[in-house]
Amino acid sequence: MNKSISRGVVALAMICILLAPTVSWAQQAPDRLGRAPEGWSSYFSPELHLSFAYPGHWRMLLPSTQVVQEPLSDEPLPGPSANPEGYTVALVPPRADPSGISVVYITAQSFEIAIDESLTDWSSNLDRLWGMTSPEFANDARNRNITRNDLRSAFPSEQVLHLQLIREGQATSQTVYITHGRLVYLINALLDADGGERLAQASTTLSQIASTVQFAPGAPTDLNSLWGNNHPRLTIEQNIELLEGFGGDEPACDIVCRDAAAIREMESSPVDPQEYPPDPVFEQMERQYRERLGIPTQDRPPNEDGADPAELRSPDVSGRRKALPPNWLTPVRLSSRVNVECGSDRHTGLAEFALDISVGPGTNIRSAQGGTVVVSMWDTTGYGHTIVVGSTVAMADETRTYFHRYAHLQERFETTNRPVAQGSLLGTSGGSGLPLDPVTGLPRYHLHFHISKDTYAHSDPAQPQPVDGSALVGFDSRPQYPSQYATCGYIVPLNQADILIEPVAFWQRARQGARGHYWFCYGAPHQFINECVMRSVPNLDNDSGRWSAAGPVVDPDVPRIDYRTHHLGPENTATYRVWVCGAASSDTPWYENDSLHIGRNNTYTLDAANISGFNTGWSWSSMRLHGGYPAISLTGGVNTISVWMREDGMQFNRILLRRDHTNTPPATRCGPY
Repeated sequence: MNKSISRGVVALAMICILLAPTVSWAQQAPDRLGRAPEGWSSYFSPELHLSFAYPGHWRMLLPSTQVVQEPLSDEPLPGPSANPEGYTVALVPPRADPSGISVVYITAQSFEIAIDESLTDWSSNLDRLWGMTSPEFANDARNRNITRNDLRSAFPSEQVLHLQLIREGQATSQTVYITHGRLVYLINALLDADGGERLAQASTTLSQIASTVQFAPGAPTDLNSLWGNNHPRLTIEQNIELLEGFGGDEPACDIVCRDAAAIREMESSPVDPQEYPPDPVFEQMERQYRERLGIPTQDRPPNEDGADPAELRSPDVSGRRKALPPNWLTPVRLSSRVNVECGSDRHTGLAEFALDISVGPGTNIRSAQGGTVVVSMWDTTGYGHTIVVGSTVAMADETRTYFHRYAHLQERFETTNRPVAQGSLLGTSGGSGLPLDPVTGLPRYHLHFHISKDTYAHSDPAQPQPVDGSALVGFDSRPQYPSQYATCGYIVPLNQADILIEPVAFWQRARQGARGHYWFCYGAPHQFINECVMRSVPNLDNDSGRWSAAGPVVDPDVPRIDYRTHHLGPENTATYRVWVCGAASSDTPWYENDSLHIGRNNTYTLDAANISGFNTGWSWSSMRLHGGYPAISLTGGVNTISVWMREDGMQFNRILLRRDHTNTPPATRCGPY
């Protein structure tokens, strides 16, 4: 019995030892929490190692730590490279709360502060970094003159700064920064849209919440200790240097500029049509084709699909948009279709072609392309937890730098200056940084995703270069994309995804100048969807109607363009129906300028050869001269799509490879925005 008593005493002593920090913490808490008004509640976050108080009638939202595992293929997907970062607590006032606050987020910022560094200087450098990564908000101002003396006095051993974000002359958010060792915690409050008259009350409430913050004994004082990992950490200044040097200078003369010069040179040395006489087999196929259509010498009715390209114009879309190669993947991989919305008032500048992908919290977010993480932080401009990846892209006879942003994340798995592969897990989706839905009282959970062609330190923020996301494999865009605030497309399972090819996004042009002909990229005033249209030149047709095409393709000495893309699906091979958004040159009869060939990996087959059926207006066509529709089979992984000339004067604006082989013309945009 004495042994039992002894064991009980020892066990009680161990419990007391284990509880000692908690008891000590509980005894210390009232000193700080006593600053809170009566009726407030308190909470201790073991993830953030701090406690705070908040109005008792508010709600608290904690993030889910569950990561959704999505089906994709038999190949294993890369998992997180480290423990997640960015755990965030959200405090939610009731609707029309007198505080004038919509939601308050509490988390730790992703950049440490030097022990002897001023928090004001640190914040100013962070603003500079935000100006580089979010130039669409470059005109935002931050008022640093609202830090209250009672808030300063609450943190005798730490620094504190309370500032206000002003957008278009109106305060949209307030943030309190508090240091703890090398850590900088933030308390970020989004203000009600109609809370202008309650701005002073919002400032008071946020200061009161911040003044109750108390760190647990032995709380971490650096980021790796806080998040339980061992990442190398860049300072803000080092991150700015990374962005300034990433990607190098912009080309002095882009593809349209260079091709325009080449076109002028070509026109100065005209080709003699008699030098390349027409092929008899070629001429016979053309005659049979016109006879089959019943239009031997006159134009057919315009646009068989009934679409009028003029109806697709949208004057509010920028002419600075850039094209995306067809081997980028959507950042979410799902087993069912989800909506994509666009047209938000935040989708401006670099974010003009942004996708708001309607996925719930905890969905895996993966890198659309391989590259380097250039930003991983909380962005108070409204993006919340944000990751930006920079990718170097070889296309259009030049090297480009594309930046892709993933915003409103729940957790981040990658830190700045780390390489990531295509498909690497970057984090999970959430609603961070977002105001609350007035009906549900929750954030409108979604992933904000956009791509820009921009080397921030070398480009003019007033001339952004947003990238059209239509070519993302897995994004089924609609004609409403990107300017209409509504559903503008869908994310579809990758094993059901079509492949969209923009003409400028080629990785090589082969046999340029063969038989005196070229594929050239024609920009403004021929600029329609993206950057330029591809045209086979020179057009040697003459008044007598002589055929002077560059084909047939059986002659290897024919200009060719190659595009690299992906086929991803559980099956090793799949057959796609080929659609071409094309038009015949208008300076000669349309039937002498309306055909081309398509193949895979520089291999020509009749399955996708002799594609025709175009007029002088832009339209989709999926017709072969010899009957039936063109199709092409792709194997799993990277494929090369090759386009050969058949007739000079033919031009194309987009190529679409569809998994669906029905005869319904695709709803994907063809013709100008």
